[in-house]
Amino acid sequence: MEKHSHSIGAHPATVLLHLFITGLAALLFSGCGKTVTETVPPRVDLKVYPVIGVVEFVGTPAELGPDSTQKFMSRLQSAQRGVRLLELGPLDQVLRAVGHSELDFQAIRAIGREYGVDAVLSGTVSFSEVRPDIKVSPTLTSISAQAKIDAKMSARLWDAASGATDWTNSSWGNWPVGGITLSDNGPTRAVLSTPAEQRDKILMALINALDRDFRPTYVKRKL
Repeated sequence: MEKHSHSIGAHPATVLLHLFITGLAALLFSGCGKTVTETVPPRVDLKVYPVIGVVEFVGTPAELGPDSTQKFMSRLQSAQRGVRLLELGPLDQVLRAVGHSELDFQAIRAIGREYGVDAVLSGTVSFSEVRPDIKVSPTLTSISAQAKIDAKMSARLWDAASGATDWTNSSWGNWPVGGITLSDNGPTRAVLSTPAEQRDKILMALINALDRDFRPTYVKRKL
């Protein structure tokens, strides 16, 4: 009896289905592990206010006021390009111009009318006197002494039409401005810096903690 062998080919529909599944799997696996970075808008959009009036921050000591105001304004315009800021001057001068004795919602509304601004930014900044911070080791073999400054900054953004507060925040902390460590063998470490040398560093640290609400953030999302 003569025997014949036959090869059986795949059905065209089966081949197409296999190719489709293979291609889909390749597409899915190629996206695994990939991420995209998305921009999250800032919590506070300053551009909703055509013009923001800036009252000079009240400083303790007084010389901190103008410096902190200029630095804060610079950071705001860096965070959101195109923001228009109008410098109104020191608080007491602004209050006299609108006939008020304190910065409340009525004064804010008066400032809006007097200066033609849509919002008002105000703030305070204070540095404490240099204070000592002394620590003794548990074994009583060494002692360390630091000079520190406590600092705080607060800011508030008011809606000029209603006098309501649209945003407010505060930042604070303490910073070493000098120190020395003593042991049985005498001084082992000494760090000295004057408050004036540290002032800009402290101010920028306070402002950086405050202005986050005005800056976009970025999050990563898996594809």
